Amino acid sequence: MFDVSKKILWVDDEIEFFRSHVVFLETRGYSVTVAASGEEAIKLVEENPSAYDLVLLDKQMPIKSGNATLDEIKAIRPNLPVVMLTGYQHSAEIAMGKRYEAYLTKPIDPGKLLIACQQILDAGHGASRKLADRYLRGYTDMSARAGGVLGVSDWMGLYHSLVKWDIELEGITSDAVSRMHTGLKSDCGKKFCDYVAENYTGWVRDGSNHPPMHVDVIKRVVAPELALGRGVLMIVLNGMRLDQFLCMEPELRRNFSVSGMKLMSLLPTISKFCVTALASGYYPDEAAEAEPDVFEPEQTDPIVMKRLMRRGLERAGAAKVKTLYASADGPNGRRHVRSAIDAMRKAQTFGVVAIDIIEKVLGAESAAKHTKTAITDEAEFRRRVELEFAGSTVLGVMKEVCGDDCTVILTSGHGHVLCRRASEVYETANKLGPNLRCFIGDKASVDDREVFLFEDLSHLRLPSTARAKVCIMARENFYLALNESVGLPPNVFQSGGISPEEMVVPLYICRPLAGMAR
Repeated sequence: MFDVSKKILWVDDEIEFFRSHVVFLETRGYSVTVAASGEEAIKLVEENPSAYDLVLLDKQMPIKSGNATLDEIKAIRPNLPVVMLTGYQHSAEIAMGKRYEAYLTKPIDPGKLLIACQQILDAGHGASRKLADRYLRGYTDMSARAGGVLGVSDWMGLYHSLVKWDIELEGITSDAVSRMHTGLKSDCGKKFCDYVAENYTGWVRDGSNHPPMHVDVIKRVVAPELALGRGVLMIVLNGMRLDQFLCMEPELRRNFSVSGMKLMSLLPTISKFCVTALASGYYPDEAAEAEPDVFEPEQTDPIVMKRLMRRGLERAGAAKVKTLYASADGPNGRRHVRSAIDAMRKAQTFGVVAIDIIEKVLGAESAAKHTKTAITDEAEFRRRVELEFAGSTVLGVMKEVCGDDCTVILTSGHGHVLCRRASEVYETANKLGPNLRCFIGDKASVDDREVFLFEDLSHLRLPSTARAKVCIMARENFYLALNESVGLPPNVFQSGGISPEEMVVPLYICRPLAGMAR
């Protein structure tokens, strides 16, 4: 729960019109007492002069005006901060008399109100206040965008802005700004889930009317590079999400000429479907029809994947190219990657190397879940992923391969979301695996406010079987508590569901810097 140690007295003769603002402040961690007149406010302060940390005071009130009320409150407690709420500009009065700490002009924007409160209650943190001021401007813009009618590119752009602020706000001392940002992200997450649920089946069933997705990478990125006579190495960092890529993007730009795009992940957001689509351009149902066993083994079969990759290249008009698929995970991972690098040098090749960096991070967390080293928040998750990436061979492989005759693509199949709330699900069987926010089964009973249930797998372009009839996916930051079992505790990172964290992923196209080509 939020700390409610900061107490605000709000004085306004029309306080009923600001009930939503009061709730907004309370949900952001403040305790708010309301008074409908100057007399009532003065009485409250007289009864307990130390009860309040800040007063929000309407300037135009009948009987006793805001200025008269201010005088009496200051007489009782001279150092009690006051924010004057007015329909006019009074900056000159503030500058001359310093009678109150700040003013806000009606109609009052909730975001500006929150920032004003925090800046006064958290005075003395200069750098933090400057960042808060800058965030307020960004918040106003992002709120306006979120309140409009958004298309898929708008959603991707808005989420990009939100995660850039995630990173920048890591060190801010203002709890109010952090809560404000968390609230905005939560509101946007809800709207994003509704948008995807309404549009996803149309995207995957109408091949000409969908956002850039994993199935498009072969045709839109790989085939054009191959047509230039270049090889292509695609490195898939399984599970990495947009904010984690943004943290390492400066390092990429120091070493490569970088361009790219954002992709919308397939549903459900799990590696075996997403990586297969990246490597072949096939939806899961197409891949299963072409290679019936492609999704059966726990570990992807490189031979099966190479056949799918050749089919995908042929469909994209680039059939006369060698293919290779390698996993960098496991005890033989480095040897597989070395073999892939050697193969790329011998002939024009389309190669895919899959690296499950996130599984390594979360696996370490699982082993340490009862210690202080376990991951507990988003910032720590980013830091752990950065450390894992820095200690991996990814950047070295990219430098070794990228040159005049080879382009490197860096991307992810999907992201992970920090799950904080349980959703009870009653189901018959989980066909996709443990620790996921989704399953395919015979039937299920769910709360549709927390979980999406799809009763026709063909609407998701998923393989159909006699025993698999429905697919459910948790939305926002819910995790699945199956069959009355509490299951996982809150604050765990999972994938498989519908959220911007899981679905919006970047794709970087890396070529040599000018003057450094080989």
